[in-house]
Amino acid sequence: MVSVIASIVQRYKFLKEIPLFKSVGWYPLQRIARRVQVVEFRKGELIRKEGDPPDALYCLVSGRVQAYSNSEGGRRKTDVQFYRRGMPFGIISFFTNEPHSSTYEAINDSTIIKIDKSDLEDILKFLKNE
Repeated sequence: MVSVIASIVQRYKFLKEIPLFKSVGWYPLQRIARRVQVVEFRKGELIRKEGDPPDALYCLVSGRVQAYSNSEGGRRKTDVQFYRRGMPFGIISFFTNEPHSSTYEAINDSTIIKIDKSDLEDILKFLKNE
């Protein structure tokens, strides 16, 4: 992990670019922006590894990410998925509370929004009441 961007304004702008948050109004979105992290990864860095606990929901702001799993011999399987701008990942593990079934790797320098599990639960409750 290279750095975390701290600006609420910048986090708000990133959230507006993600389809998941496009229809959320200004006030709720700026409240959400206070709860998310924007994390940068360099090309080749692992974001999450297969078997890691489901700690957060991730959404790609810029760059490219690939997801893959390994065979029992430790070799990368051929079922690689690619994520591009605006796409969330780690969702299944997040909602099933099962360990990640894939490894997520930045294949370009990438900026990612990370929403911790407890924060997302609070955000969903907040949006439901809006």
